[in-house]
Amino acid sequence: MSHTGRKITKTDMLAAYQVFGGIFGLAITIYLVTGIRQFNILLIGILLIAIVLYIFSLRCGILLFRNLKKGLNLSRINLLLQVFGCSIGGFAFRYVSGFDISITLDLTDSFKLAFNAGPSSWHMLINGDPSQSYISINMVAILLIIFIEKQLRMLKEEDEAATYEIEGDAVQH
Repeated sequence: MSHTGRKITKTDMLAAYQVFGGIFGLAITIYLVTGIRQFNILLIGILLIAIVLYIFSLRCGILLFRNLKKGLNLSRINLLLQVFGCSIGGFAFRYVSGFDISITLDLTDSFKLAFNAGPSSWHMLINGDPSQSYISINMVAILLIIFIEKQLRMLKEEDEAATYEIEGDAVQH
């Protein structure tokens, strides 16, 4: 009996990565919520942002299986949100859905360069410690964006070639 299943592609792996990142991020966010004893409107807003971002990651992964071009475009947006993290003047934003290997420049007390790695995570502050200051760059997100750009370029070339073939057939007939 032969197996005629579809071959797993790199885009399938990206889809699984997005789905896993979204599920794991939602799980850690829900876990954090269970430990909170007192809610305020600011905290609820931050939690909703985190939940929406992880649902977006999950949606991107599912869409990659159903509509490749749209899935790649939305995945690019999702990953662009993950490239930079920063904290300055009491405000902070850092979002990772999937895996993070980052270079962080911490300017809080001095000039400190660090390399970090870890799974889905988020860090959002509004009106936090104004002395905390860092910038991080997620190398995994950058590499995946480069992969997505190559995939989108290949899809565009395939579309152009198919259009050329259709127009060429129309001219011959």
